[in-house]
Amino acid sequence: MAPNDRDQPGEQALTSSVLIPSLRRTDALEACLSSIAQQHTPPTEVLVIWQGDDTATCETAGAKKGGFPVPLRVLHCEELGIVA
Repeated sequence: MAPNDRDQPGEQALTSSVLIPSLRRTDALEACLSSIAQQHTPPTEVLVIWQGDDTATCETAGAKKGGFPVPLRVLHCEELGIVA
């Protein structure tokens, strides 16, 4: 299905979620979110997972929520380690 065909009657729209686990890499998170925001066919939602006491990641993602082109959820995982 071509991206422009998503609204045709009888066609089911594709959905996608982007999960971004991040730990103390705010510059990389900023670049990632910027890239996602510029996509021709954006995802349905973006979820940023911040871990432990890494409030800088939480603040960086939270600052983008208001002007982000798709729903952006910021979730906390208290334990450090692999989350995705």
